[in-house]
Amino acid sequence: MRVRKRLGEMLIDSGLMTKESLGQALARQKDSGLRLGDFLIDKEIIPEEQIIDLLSTQLQIRKFDPNDYEITPALAQVIDIDLAAKYRLVPLRKGDFFLTVAMVDPMISRPWTPWKSSATSRSNRSSAPSPSSVS
Repeated sequence: MRVRKRLGEMLIDSGLMTKESLGQALARQKDSGLRLGDFLIDKEIIPEEQIIDLLSTQLQIRKFDPNDYEITPALAQVIDIDLAAKYRLVPLRKGDFFLTVAMVDPMISRPWTPWKSSATSRSNRSSAPSPSSVS
């Protein structure tokens, strides 16, 4: 079983932070109530793009590129607007047995559960966009 590296370890391994700077950031982050990546972006310690790149690697989710998809009105109807707003996601591509979505936060609970049993979307793929590209 492969163990997923934590974001802090990845930041150190990539040279974006030292153990000391990570320790200081973790102490400050704990009081903020934010997750580490959100804290580092919010405090402008690490740029959003670099956090997204690391999280895409960590989660094995392809980074969202709007040039890779054609969003159509019909595709927008695949997911209920309230569900899309709640989970901040947008459908990107629908195949016979899958639905590809972009989510601002792919770490949230599995929002695709409500339609997982549908014959047209048995498996799902996701893409990780930056919050600024979806908002």
